Amino acid sequence: MIYFSCEEIDKLISDDLAYSDLTTDILDIDGDCKLEFIARQDLVVCASEEAKSVLKRFDLKIETLVPSGSFVNKGQLLLSAYGNFKNAQSCYRICSNLMEHASSLATKTRNFVELAKSQNPSIRVATTRKTFPFAKKLSIKAILSGGASVHRLGLSESILIFKEHIMFMGGFEKLLTKVDEIKRKAYDKTVCVEVENLDEAIYLAKAGIEFLQLDKFDIEKTKQATESLRKINNSIKIAVAGGINDSNVVEYAKTGVDSIVTSWLYFAKPADIGVKFTKIG
Repeated sequence: MIYFSCEEIDKLISDDLAYSDLTTDILDIDGDCKLEFIARQDLVVCASEEAKSVLKRFDLKIETLVPSGSFVNKGQLLLSAYGNFKNAQSCYRICSNLMEHASSLATKTRNFVELAKSQNPSIRVATTRKTFPFAKKLSIKAILSGGASVHRLGLSESILIFKEHIMFMGGFEKLLTKVDEIKRKAYDKTVCVEVENLDEAIYLAKAGIEFLQLDKFDIEKTKQATESLRKINNSIKIAVAGGINDSNVVEYAKTGVDSIVTSWLYFAKPADIGVKFTKIG
């Protein structure tokens, strides 16, 4: 789904374990143990594969792994391993941090997607590029594990024209005259334009834009826009963005849009995952 390199895993480890585990060192503890990560709530698992990679760096042997994207109930085992206690003590918190943060986003996403699809099974829930700084790959993995997709990974792979672009290119009327030229330059890419009112959306649909993003339209205006735009082009793609969360997603899903775009899914309280050590021998 999302690949994390050996270098990224090692950097994560070095952030917490720059030299050694001083506490365990001064206690002169040795021996083997079993290490278990257990869900303390119903959740969607995410980042168990990365946690496994961390454990393997410390020569721990993996026994059980529930893959990312799996739904588990409270009390279920997510990941287990066995090996040297000192090694396990040095890395277990890195693993729990990974899974707690990623699983919280995945769980929040799954719940949000289910709310939207309860009203429109074909609707697409997609996230913006407003990820938490320095945590993009983990955030994206969590979103995908929760059943959503990504509206824009970054600036390089998609075309989305904002009002700022329009202002600097000479205004809305100028944009309308350049639609065909823009589409030719885009070649095999879909051109999306964000609009702030229904009049703009109608003009652009008539000019040949095939993907419109409605920015901060309330529910009634979103429904009105969708009905009007479908009369112009029944296959036009319509997304709505701005202020959408679990309190209003059901109503937005009823409007007939193809996609709900949100940044709300990127922020959640960490999931509750317990860690259990058992001495072996």
